[in-house]
Amino acid sequence: MKFINKLLSKLKGKATNDHFPITIEVVPNQLSVIVDEHQIPKSMGNSNLNALSYLSKGLTSVGQQELFFVLKTNQIDVSNIPQDPLFFLAQVYQLAQQGRIVKEGDITQFGSKDMWGWKGIVYAPAPLHLQSKLPPNCLSMILLTLEEVQTVQDFGALRILSMLGKQARYYPFPYWTDHHRENLLIKELQDSLLLRVNRVNLREATVTMLNNNHIYLKISTSLKIDFPPDALSGPVPIGILPSLAAEADACLTWSFAPNTPEAITLPNSNGTVISGCMLVLIGEQSENSSRMLEDGFALLLTKEAWEAFWMAFEKQEVYHLKTAGENLDFSLIWE
Repeated sequence: MKFINKLLSKLKGKATNDHFPITIEVVPNQLSVIVDEHQIPKSMGNSNLNALSYLSKGLTSVGQQELFFVLKTNQIDVSNIPQDPLFFLAQVYQLAQQGRIVKEGDITQFGSKDMWGWKGIVYAPAPLHLQSKLPPNCLSMILLTLEEVQTVQDFGALRILSMLGKQARYYPFPYWTDHHRENLLIKELQDSLLLRVNRVNLREATVTMLNNNHIYLKISTSLKIDFPPDALSGPVPIGILPSLAAEADACLTWSFAPNTPEAITLPNSNGTVISGCMLVLIGEQSENSSRMLEDGFALLLTKEAWEAFWMAFEKQEVYHLKTAGENLDFSLIWE
């Protein structure tokens, strides 16, 4: 804490300009933060478009992706910049020096201190329309309530992010933090099938449905995962929690109406590639079939297909499956 306190004592007066954008040196000659006025894209029900953005510069030198934070606010004053994000980015820098890195889909849950009442952060891809202006692989920081940040551990980041997207009516999710947004209805998720199956968070994977007739599980060849020896030996269902597919123009989201799938979409898109928030695999079925389930998909496999799928998974081989009747076909692809 002495390190952080020493930094905070130096923050005031370190801005390089008296107008936006300003650069605040947080760690001398190593980490700075660019603070700027920001306009949030207009969306339904989004009347206040004013915001402040914080962009780190120097985290990559310690192995951490740069971070981008946007705070929706009407208080845009270059002489009175909220310092909580600066404090937090200084902590990220210190932890990264120790090898503690955050990646897409990770969360940070605050301890005794919070940030304006928010209890944690989820790290998500930077918004598409800003990626050309931001550092490569930059991550957005989105503040969450305690229930929301804890729920990411059970259901994956994409389910929570897509619910925020549905709430804000913005695809794929709002990359800003709005102090006035309503808390997500986390209690409604307690009926989710995911709570009754084993789960594995695969940030390196995406699950998509193409043209409403084929499910693709795409996984990076960089994936390194060791399942427990008995994890795949029986018919115990497994839920895969993926990331958002970059090529998707829609994303399934949690529906509070049973058996009524919902999705959020890019404006003027037709939902050709729909990203799913989960893929549940269930073995020892009488036939191979598939269907949409909650905010993702379910793949029901015979004993033979179950074993063939996991063999291909472990060997990083392509796997194709034609399901029964009018069900969705399935492919496992490595990229």
